[in-house]
Amino acid sequence: QGIAGNRVVLPNGNGPAAVLRLQNDVLDRAGLSAVIFYEGTNDITGGATSAQLVAGLQEVIDRVHARGVPIYGGTVVPRGRPAPSTGWTGSMEAVKLAVNHWMHTEANFDGIVEFGSLLDGPIVVGADGAPAVSMWDAWNCFDYTHPNKFGLEAMGTLVDLDLFRPAQGN
Repeated sequence: QGIAGNRVVLPNGNGPAAVLRLQNDVLDRAGLSAVIFYEGTNDITGGATSAQLVAGLQEVIDRVHARGVPIYGGTVVPRGRPAPSTGWTGSMEAVKLAVNHWMHTEANFDGIVEFGSLLDGPIVVGADGAPAVSMWDAWNCFDYTHPNKFGLEAMGTLVDLDLFRPAQGN
């Protein structure tokens, strides 16, 4: 399940933050066998620090693991926008890079789904003069935030469906 504009920890997204929705929307679902958790970009645009976002992500990981369910983290995707477009800044890019680094080096996800690297396109200079990675034009729906149907198809293809198959003998 997903809600556009959702956030992991910050209020004022579209609906309650994921840490508040996790029990009802994920953990209470019958037949839950694995979780792909792909959140964070809206927290960053909402002003979250990397420490806030990492704390929220770790809470989600811990709660899913407490249920004995594997959780796979989807890395934060590129959102760099060339000037004069606004909506992404150098400080936001720094948070994205820090969170993705944490996901790869310290987070105890059961695996990583590398949505960020898949969609990483050229480096652009934003309206604030800072460089940031943008999405490939061929996969961008032209808002520099959302993948188009080709980008979404690539993301879907990237997910290894064997992650959701029960282990032999279970």
